[in-house]
Amino acid sequence: MGLRSRALTISLVPVLVIGLVLASLFTLQRFSELDESLENQGEMIAAAFSHGIFESMTQRQGHTLPFYAQRILEEDNVRSVAIHEVDGTLITRAGPKMRPLPEGVALLPDPGYKHATHRLTDTTLRVIHPIFPASSYHPLAGGEANAGWLEVEIDRSNLVIAKYRSLLYTVVLLILALAVSGAVALRFANGIGRVVEGINNALTDMGSGNLEVRLKEDAYGELRALQSALNQLGSSILEGQQELQQNVDQATEDLRETLETIEIQNIELDLARKEALEASRIKSEFLANMSHEIRTPLNGIIGFTNLLLKSDISLTQRDYLDTIQKSSESLLSIINDILDFSKIEAGKLVLDQIPLNFQEVVEDVLTMLAPLAYEKHLEQVSLFYSDVPTGVIGDPLRLKQILTNLVNNAIKFTEHGEVVIRVMLDDQKDDMATIKVTVSDTGIGLTKEQQRALFSAFRQADTTTARRFGGTGLGLVISKHLVEQMRGEIGLESEPGQGSTFWFTFRAKVHNKDAAYVPLIINQSCKIAICDANATVRANLRNTLQKRKIEVLEYSDIGALTNLLRSRDSTLPHAVILGVNAQKPQYTDVTQLCKLNHHGIPIVLHGNPADQTTLAELLEGKQLPLITKPLCQQKAYEVLGALLESDAFDTGARESDKVTASLEALTAADLNIIAVDDNPANLKLLCALLEDLNVSVTACDSGMKALHQIEQRSFDLVLMDIQMPVMDGVETARRIRAMEARETHTPIIAVTAHALASEKHALLNSGMDDYVTKPINEAQLMHIIHKWTGVNLQAEEEAEPETPASPAAHEPVDMALGLKLANNKEDLAEEMLEMLFASLLKDKDSIRVLLEDEDFETLQEVVHKLHGATRYTGVPYLQEASQALEENLKLENFDAVRVLASSLLNEVDRVIEWCEQNRDMAAH
Repeated sequence: MGLRSRALTISLVPVLVIGLVLASLFTLQRFSELDESLENQGEMIAAAFSHGIFESMTQRQGHTLPFYAQRILEEDNVRSVAIHEVDGTLITRAGPKMRPLPEGVALLPDPGYKHATHRLTDTTLRVIHPIFPASSYHPLAGGEANAGWLEVEIDRSNLVIAKYRSLLYTVVLLILALAVSGAVALRFANGIGRVVEGINNALTDMGSGNLEVRLKEDAYGELRALQSALNQLGSSILEGQQELQQNVDQATEDLRETLETIEIQNIELDLARKEALEASRIKSEFLANMSHEIRTPLNGIIGFTNLLLKSDISLTQRDYLDTIQKSSESLLSIINDILDFSKIEAGKLVLDQIPLNFQEVVEDVLTMLAPLAYEKHLEQVSLFYSDVPTGVIGDPLRLKQILTNLVNNAIKFTEHGEVVIRVMLDDQKDDMATIKVTVSDTGIGLTKEQQRALFSAFRQADTTTARRFGGTGLGLVISKHLVEQMRGEIGLESEPGQGSTFWFTFRAKVHNKDAAYVPLIINQSCKIAICDANATVRANLRNTLQKRKIEVLEYSDIGALTNLLRSRDSTLPHAVILGVNAQKPQYTDVTQLCKLNHHGIPIVLHGNPADQTTLAELLEGKQLPLITKPLCQQKAYEVLGALLESDAFDTGARESDKVTASLEALTAADLNIIAVDDNPANLKLLCALLEDLNVSVTACDSGMKALHQIEQRSFDLVLMDIQMPVMDGVETARRIRAMEARETHTPIIAVTAHALASEKHALLNSGMDDYVTKPINEAQLMHIIHKWTGVNLQAEEEAEPETPASPAAHEPVDMALGLKLANNKEDLAEEMLEMLFASLLKDKDSIRVLLEDEDFETLQEVVHKLHGATRYTGVPYLQEASQALEENLKLENFDAVRVLASSLLNEVDRVIEWCEQNRDMAAH
């Protein structure tokens, strides 16, 4: 609504409202006056003639009554006249018949009523008046002076016309008032509108940029002041615009310079981005190449170590080979950690989805870390709840990696007590299960501040802990990312001095329903007594045995078990499982118990191989059966089944092996495999592994030679290296596929050192049937051959009895070993020993200086070189000492470094002294 409209509305609405109110009051009052005038007229007429009519009726002059009626009819507005007796009988009537009364109105008033009565009809007013004398002194005046009724009907037409006339006058006056008021308001609104329109136009011009426009100050009052203020505003804006324009010009110039700078920076950032992408690509290629280059020699080291372990060697040599194998596997673990972290940072870590037995995964981890726990006299126990599905789909390697990190940390930070893994079912919907794993220890615990920083890369609990316990700080970070990729969570609960409980969950699809366990002894009850001081160990044993329907007698004290074996009770157990406590082995009590076993009840140790050896010495060579700690369920069943001569102790997997073996037509001698690798060591290892399995193998050191061999004859399996010169493994596989007939298909297995999952999937998509990752071992070969040819080499492999060699004297140098390592070349063995002697003189001083300076990084390099040199000479104790020190340096276990370094320096001095005394060597 515009300003004019508002002004008109404000002016006219009050006039209209007041006019309507006054007009209504005036009209109502006028209508009331007209109605009252008509009623008064009727009463006056009736009253004026009623006296005369009374005289005529009382004097018997009834012939005059029509005259009176006619006379009344001649009065203004009189329509009809009627004279009635007192009882209502009509005497005479003049004019038309009166209009009917409304329903419910009496024709005559009450006989005693002395006044006129008014009754309205639709168009008339009927006034009825009693007929009585004119004076109260009249002789006939009295209580019955009423001689009848005179009714006069007045026409209301003139009254209605008068009302309309009054209403018309009122409306005309109201319209005139509104017209006058509207004219005045319109004039006022036009004046305001003109001023406002001028102001609006001026503001519009200013908004368009014309700041020089000015208003004519011709208004009055506040409007004039508004015009003046607007003119002043325009002047101020014009001055401000001129100043602003100067500032804008200056800012534009500054902005232009800034944009030029930003453009240069953008170009530099784009170049930096391209360099970063190129660096990332180079990093990925470097990781892949380093994985290949490192894993390739590791493949040879680990492979040939395994082959040597199967040969007839002395105990000392076996110990050395075990050390080599563990060192190689430790190096492989470090490589895997670094690669995993790099893949996580690049977002390229892909999980495998294969069937696995999760209970075996847990047991494998505990078995792998058992030596560490044994060194610290810790108990390791796994409690696998009965509702947890063992067969799931997942990545066994990554699950082992998570568990290894958590259990290794628990062992590292626990000085005494136990490490317990609990596996429980958190939730299960259809065939998707959420499994929760907790790793509890009785170690030093963590504060809240330490817990918050624990899952950050390269972070330990605190500086002191890092120096004492070592570690790169990558384990928990990698575990956290792996758990999140498995759609789970990871966390911990800990209090300082009260131990810690790390937990994680992961989601996995249930692979198969767990088969029901058959009794250990079919159709016969079985009772086994267990004894261990640790309640958790006993609970694990009890649950494991009860799965096989075994009645368990549980003892926490070896004395109570001794009393049981002394008794003559006929319900003695079929066997006794005797746990050896890690902290208090109680060898004497165990020996005494075995000697008191007059009933000949089989006694099975539940401990470590070292416990078995020690007790064998105490029992004069009698070796007790052993169920190793930590408990492995299947191995425990096999030991007990063999001991009790049960044919039901093996698992369903063995039954399936029997069925598979019965269906296999081929044997190892029938197989013909071609191995392709450009690395002589790897090729020699593959051939040695296959020949050791009695498999016929053809060796080729290039893709072209492999193609030539395949053209000449057929093979059951192709083991193909990937990274080869001239023609790589992928191209060779493509050409083999092109050469094959439509009905034939030779399985091609990629033997790769590449660690990235994307590269493995690319190999499968390029024509390869499967792949194995270097370093390869005999178990991998047997598995892959069984998978693709159906030949079970495990079933055909015959174990050869080992003939342990007599232990060598505790000499620092074993020349027989050195000669063997030099391929029985005496000159070479002497030369290698001389070279080692020369390096020891230099390394001894370097180790001492680096140890004092705590330069552990350089110390690790020196010890690594020394360890490598000892592997080619007959110095087993020096090799063992250097390996132990190198491993602890790699693990940043700096609290043990000084002790191990002292041991290493002692061995160095012993070797130097031996060389000086026996080989006339001297320092130059």
